[in-house]
Amino acid sequence: MNTLYREGRKFTHLTSGTNVVRGTTTWLHRVTINTGAAGTITVYNNGAASGEVLAVITVAAGDEVSLDYDVRLATGLTVVLSVTMDITVIYE
Repeated sequence: MNTLYREGRKFTHLTSGTNVVRGTTTWLHRVTINTGAAGTITVYNNGAASGEVLAVITVAAGDEVSLDYDVRLATGLTVVLSVTMDITVIYE
């Protein structure tokens, strides 16, 4: 997981597995699918892959799209990729 910083917003590049992006209160601004693969992206309002599910995003092979959320997550942000794909999560 690579994280870049810019003026309060953070950009995290993910390619597989379970990723605790932030373990405390945060804002999720956007999920960008850079190179999709047939599978799902599950976004949790939690510092672990459990609890409240914010979204389950179904992705097709070759998908390239940005999804805006701009929501406050009270307990953290965890993103689970069911298969290897290339995404970027923008949060603060």
